Amino acid sequence: MPYKGTDAVVHLAALDGVRPSMDRPFDYLAVNVTDALRLLDHCRIHSIPHFVFASLSSVYGPDTPLPG
Repeated sequence: MPYKGTDAVVHLAALDGVRPSMDRPFDYLAVNVTDALRLLDHCRIHSIPHFVFASLSSVYGPDTPLPG
């Protein structure tokens, strides 16, 4: 089995930027949604119990200062 001993997948790949996604929605859907779903299904098929998904900075908006 090629994944023996694998207990997690870390998903960091995505297309970023809100504005470009308006011009290329299907590219963004394919990479950011469909490919994430494929990875989740792969984990299910191969009994990989953990999936770590790191979101893009675009989700959080502009930088805000931390309280002092």
